[in-house]
Amino acid sequence: MEIFLIVLIACFVGIIFISGASKQKAEDARKQRHEREKVAAQERISQRESQKKAYEQSLSEYCKSYGSTSRIISMEEYDIDKQIIAFESSGNVLIMGDVYKMKSILGCELIDNSHIIKGKETIVTSADPVDTLGKMDAASMLFGRKTGNVLGAATAEKKTTVTRAPDRKIEDYRINITIDNMSKPIVTIDTKSRAKASEIKALMDIIVHRNSQPSSL
Repeated sequence: MEIFLIVLIACFVGIIFISGASKQKAEDARKQRHEREKVAAQERISQRESQKKAYEQSLSEYCKSYGSTSRIISMEEYDIDKQIIAFESSGNVLIMGDVYKMKSILGCELIDNSHIIKGKETIVTSADPVDTLGKMDAASMLFGRKTGNVLGAATAEKKTTVTRAPDRKIEDYRINITIDNMSKPIVTIDTKSRAKASEIKALMDIIVHRNSQPSSL
C-alpha cells in the first residue's frame, strides 16, 4: 500500500513538473515570437524611412530641373518611378520614371478590364423533417419502430436548397498614353484603382486639350 502511494505521489509530481515545463516552453516560444515580430516591425519602419528619404531627394532633384510640381499621382507611395508628376511651369510631365514634354502627349485611352467572379454555388438535398417524422410514425405502426424509422426516412419527401456566395468584382484598368515618340509611342499604366485610373485620364485629357490651344505649352 505504501509503495502504491509513493508511486502515485511520484506520478502526480511528475505530471505537475511536465505541465509546468510545457507551460514555460510555450511562454518562451511566445516571447521569442513577440521579439521577432518587434524586430521585423522596426526593420520595416527603418526601410520605409530610408525609402521616403530617397524619394524626397529624387523629387527635389526633379524640381530643380523642371520647377515646382503642379500635380502628383502616386501609384506607389515613395516610389518616384511609379508616379505621374506634372511640372506645369516648365511644360514637362514625369510618367513612371520618364520625363516627357507636355506638348508630346497626343492622347489617352482608359480601358476597363474589370470582371465579375460568380460566387460559388452550393446544392444541398435533405429530407423534409416534418414529412420524415410523419412517415416514420406511420411506418412504425405497421412494421415496428426500428423498421418504421428506416422506411420513413427513406420515403420522406426531399428538399433541395441552393445557396450561392456573393459575386466579387475584380477591378482592373489600363491607361494607354500616346506619345509623339517613334521609339516609344505608347506608355501603358495598369492599376486596380478606378479612382487612380480616372485621375490619370483626366490629367492627360487636360494636357491634350491645352496642346490643341494656340497658347499650349
